[in-house]
Amino acid sequence: MSASRVNFEMSDAQRSSLDDLQRKTGATLRDLINNGLSLLQWAVNETLRGNEIAAINEKQENYRVLVMPLLQTVMHRQEQLRREQQRETNLGRVNTI
Repeated sequence: MSASRVNFEMSDAQRSSLDDLQRKTGATLRDLINNGLSLLQWAVNETLRGNEIAAINEKQENYRVLVMPLLQTVMHRQEQLRREQQRETNLGRVNTI
């Protein structure tokens, strides 16, 4: 497996959030990033399937949908792609008549 180094800047508040997550989980920074990436990949794939990401509390019989700008962008891009494909399909039908 090959690896590459990635450098990026973050605010002090974001770094503090990472430090807090490290304290809560005992994970390394690398593990936090890898797990965060895995979770985001799953969330994007579920969004592309038309599913919402939510926290469910079965005892209280309620749920809270995760509202995240990136996932909303994924949903809107997917809807736009479907509309464009539908337009192309409709144009193809018109051109073959």
